Amino acid sequence: MKPSQFNVLVDVDPRGTVVHNTESAHSLVVPAPVATWLRTARSKPLPGAFYPGRYRGMLDPLARGGFVVEDDTDELQVQIHRRRVSRFAADRCSLQVQVIRSCNLACKYCIQTFSPSVARMSLETADHLAKFAQRTALQSRARLLVMTMYGGEPLMNEPACRHLMTQMAEFVKGRRITLSMPVVTNGVLLTKHHDSPVLDLASGFHITFEGGKARHDSIRKQHDGVGSYDRIMEGIALLRQRDLRVRVRLHVNGVQKEEVRALLDDLLRAGVAPNRWRCDMYWTNSEDASESESFEGCIKERAVNWENNRDHVFALYQAVKDHPLGVIIEPGFNGGPKATSPDFQGDAHWKPRPAQHCSGCPLDAVSSFFVSPDGGLYSCPDDPRPEVKVGQVLAGGEVEYTRSRSRLLTRDYWPDKACAQCEFLPVCGGGCPLDRPSQLDACETRKTKIKDTETYVARNPPPEPDIGAIQVQQPH
Repeated sequence: MKPSQFNVLVDVDPRGTVVHNTESAHSLVVPAPVATWLRTARSKPLPGAFYPGRYRGMLDPLARGGFVVEDDTDELQVQIHRRRVSRFAADRCSLQVQVIRSCNLACKYCIQTFSPSVARMSLETADHLAKFAQRTALQSRARLLVMTMYGGEPLMNEPACRHLMTQMAEFVKGRRITLSMPVVTNGVLLTKHHDSPVLDLASGFHITFEGGKARHDSIRKQHDGVGSYDRIMEGIALLRQRDLRVRVRLHVNGVQKEEVRALLDDLLRAGVAPNRWRCDMYWTNSEDASESESFEGCIKERAVNWENNRDHVFALYQAVKDHPLGVIIEPGFNGGPKATSPDFQGDAHWKPRPAQHCSGCPLDAVSSFFVSPDGGLYSCPDDPRPEVKVGQVLAGGEVEYTRSRSRLLTRDYWPDKACAQCEFLPVCGGGCPLDRPSQLDACETRKTKIKDTETYVARNPPPEPDIGAIQVQQPH
């Protein structure tokens, strides 16, 4: 047997070195000789000295935890195969629809600045898109159809949202297709459209806060300079009166403990229930403005910002973790499968562990698209540049694909990239396919994951080791 290439070894436990495997999400305390072998012999067989010696009993827990694998196991090929299966899976069809570029707020850090020229989706384009989505779902025999209303502020183009959502709701009737239609909104226009079918057709509403009322209003201003906090809370109360799901993201850059608790209290008064299917608290950090000119540049900035603000995020979590709503820490990267229990309120989500899906990026999925207001199909949801345009929706739901679609769907994954040697490959899936680093040391995400692992192990030490019968810490 040989050590797994996805082992991360950290020296934060006085009992010995802790090895954490990012593929299995298991952790284990190992003696110094074993740690040395795991560090230096990634591609070499288990030394013969281990078999007759006192460490023979470690083989079983090392194997069970995924810390060692069979000599003929090619772990990189396993990861590549897993992502190819996900890339060409036809059971899921996903469209993130930018129905409008404009927004009624003026948040200066917003990265939604890279868009085609057409600013508003017409009803005609919406009708063509609905037919395209229906045809794609039928051709791929999809069992899950996700259509996300996105912007800008999607409720500024309520007619297009209503047309799309009504058409799709009618389409799935009598078919074995699960339809999900979330709306990513700032929440300001919810009360204005209180009688719109969009509210009842949506599977949920994703709304972001910048902290307490004063801080939020200083950042998320309307174009007339008026804050948006009170109007958003009114909209959330309206949704909860109709038992509609609300998902909250909280940006915590500079946020103080008192204002976080005040925000949670206001959400509770608005009717948000302590049930993660109705309220997910996502903790991330945002700078007041992005200095980057591209989306992948923004991703790098987020990695650096998370590194700089990690301690602040966890301090806020500790201050409010006993609140009835509960909180989940989310550093802004794919941290892996979330707990599915309705009463989940723990902080295990930030633990470095395998990704639930290959990637949330449409670039790696054959039936997933970002749709611009003019009906353009793009592989990247936040950076629709010409080189990632894969097609154009035409009249009647027909589509004209570009050469980029074939090029993007047939490109290799990581054999010639630093990702192929990275121990965190099962966690991030290689990051943005358009911006993978050529050197491990140049990857900001890897730097944050190393620190995340050290923090996790320090807060959640594995069981006391017992040579011959070593326990393996299970993932939370």
